[in-house]
Amino acid sequence: MLRNKRLAILLLFFAGILFSVSVRASSLIPVSEISDESANYRTTVVTRTDAANERTCAAALYFPVVRNVYYEGADAYFVKDLAVFGNDVSEGRPVFEIEPDVDEIRLTELELQKEELERQYGVSTESREKEIAKLVKQHTEAMPGDPYTAELLDYRVKILNIEAEKAAYEHEKRIEALDKEIAELREEQNHTKITSPYEGRLSYIQNLTEGNVIREGDLLMAVTDLSEIYLRANSSIPSGSSVTVTVSYRGDDYVFEGKCVVDCSVLTSGNDSTSIIEINKDELLSLNSNLRQLDVRAVRFNVTFQDSRMKNILCIPSDALIKDGSFYYAEILDEEKVIHRRPVKVMILKNKTAWVIDGLEEGDVVILQ
Repeated sequence: MLRNKRLAILLLFFAGILFSVSVRASSLIPVSEISDESANYRTTVVTRTDAANERTCAAALYFPVVRNVYYEGADAYFVKDLAVFGNDVSEGRPVFEIEPDVDEIRLTELELQKEELERQYGVSTESREKEIAKLVKQHTEAMPGDPYTAELLDYRVKILNIEAEKAAYEHEKRIEALDKEIAELREEQNHTKITSPYEGRLSYIQNLTEGNVIREGDLLMAVTDLSEIYLRANSSIPSGSSVTVTVSYRGDDYVFEGKCVVDCSVLTSGNDSTSIIEINKDELLSLNSNLRQLDVRAVRFNVTFQDSRMKNILCIPSDALIKDGSFYYAEILDEEKVIHRRPVKVMILKNKTAWVIDGLEEGDVVILQ
């Protein structure tokens, strides 16, 4: 009897395993292989609706032009700062005082070398001119009675003149090379300040202490162009739309007018759902003269706009969406009960509702996941 009881328990155990496997296998059947009789899904029809026309989204300060300034020139020693982080700078405004690391011995050597070259050239030129003058005199004396000798003397004079032209050319090139090197060293010697090549605000400045060596290629500063101030809104806003910007700063709200100048979704085939908002620079600077500081403190930017795209827009439950990375898809059931997966572009996903601007048509039957 005990043996029969154990056998019954084993049979029940294996029956449970078989039932479990059959259930799992049935759940793995692809949708395209499910017949009309065995299909078990819910559907809904894509419709159009007028959603709330006024929308609000968050935004943050956006600085489109930040120029980095790198050191160009010979090694130098840092002396002191002539400007600080947050300063407004004009083109040519001194920012650092430096002491150039110029080789004074090399400079002296080059100047002495130039003097010696000039002296040697002068001596050789004077000697050649004396020889030419002597040959010309001999040529004149030989002309009446010895034309052959006169002709040889004439050739010798021509050769010396050619040598003189060659020597003058080579001497000029040597002097030019020396002058260039001397001028570069003297320029470095006089290069005691580093200036800003741009106009704007110092949004970064290298932290240096006296005696630090500055080498070519070192990042010295970053200058932010404040001629235009922008916000990057985290929503797609039609280009050219007027917007209202509310800035919450230090417990108070400030309202400014702005304009959307770029809808980034247009530039990236819908992958970037942000927008660039232009706002008056002076109005924003009235809150804080250091916009970089304003950007990192407790400050909130909200953009309110009227979205004409929300009128008569396609609407489906969010349960009909399939998300794959940053992309959305929907499964469409056609008249022959065949399911097709289709990519869709979602404008807003909120309160279990999705507003779709591309990928679906009114009357499409979508499967609820």
